[in-house]
Amino acid sequence: MPECDPDRLIREQFIDLTHALEVDAKGITLGTHRAQTFSVKRFPDRIAFGMAARR
Repeated sequence: MPECDPDRLIREQFIDLTHALEVDAKGITLGTHRAQTFSVKRFPDRIAFGMAARR
């Protein structure tokens, strides 16, 4: 897996303008690669500090 260049924006490293970018309700297709997207169905009523760091 290639590493990112910290001197360039992520969008400049990820998006390849020679391939079509297609977006639909279930995800994103970039050339021959598919990325599935998810959304939050429900937020908890309460959250403790630091819970986002837990796995």
